[in-house]
Amino acid sequence: MREVAIKNDALLQGLDLAQKGGSTEKLYKELMTASGLPGTRANVALANALADECARRGKPIDTLLTKMASGHADEMPGGSPMEFIPMCGVLGWGARGASDTKVRQHALHLLHESADDLRFRVREAVVLSLVRLGAVMGDVLVLEVESWMDGFFHAALVLTALADPGWRNETHDEAPVVQRLHDAAELIRHATRSSMRYPGYKALLDALRAVPAPLASRHGAAVLEEVRRWTTVGNVDLREAATAAVRDEKTKSRFGDTVNEIHRSRDAAVPVPRDGKKVDLPTRKRGKRR
Repeated sequence: MREVAIKNDALLQGLDLAQKGGSTEKLYKELMTASGLPGTRANVALANALADECARRGKPIDTLLTKMASGHADEMPGGSPMEFIPMCGVLGWGARGASDTKVRQHALHLLHESADDLRFRVREAVVLSLVRLGAVMGDVLVLEVESWMDGFFHAALVLTALADPGWRNETHDEAPVVQRLHDAAELIRHATRSSMRYPGYKALLDALRAVPAPLASRHGAAVLEEVRRWTTVGNVDLREAATAAVRDEKTKSRFGDTVNEIHRSRDAAVPVPRDGKKVDLPTRKRGKRR
């Protein structure tokens, strides 16, 4: 990832002051002014540039990054310019972990804490940070995030980041990648009715629909064999996710036989309606008016 320097002198001065334990007011003001919020898109380019700057500064910036990343939604609500502060903190820790092995585990711990944040931009910052870490850790990170697979949002962010080329292209062992998909599917399979109403449930289903195709482009049919398994476990949401996962034309072209098998397996698993009126079979039409 190409580093971009910050050209805003006032922002850098605010960063210097806050890093030394001074007031964060100037730093936060400059970040909020340039955040792009409220709006449809946050200024991710600036957030990444700040993360690069934090990585260059190293350990002296860590206390400030922790303070920024832990900004509570009550003080820094989603959709407001203040949301940009925890975004930058999360991205800063991703950059620190990617550049310094000594703080990598601590960075992963802080990212884990932010992964179920209800502010979606903060969660997106976790994804970007995982991609940064995955670019240097590769298969090792796939194993490290096993503990993330017990939460809906956490699992969704892992899969989304793993499907990004920045991390995906640095993975070589298909087994742990397929295992992460399996873990996520089992989380959906065993979800309670009450947990299905949680936003993280939908987020994980969306991830299961989206990530198999890019992962299969890297790791082949083993990924789609796991997708085929989803059609056999008696879960409607997983069956639908399996169908959506193989709609991509490139996937159909490259893995045509496997995709056809997924569709056959899905059709075989669909139960026959108990109401005979809903069965689409030919009849003698004895009740049809002449």
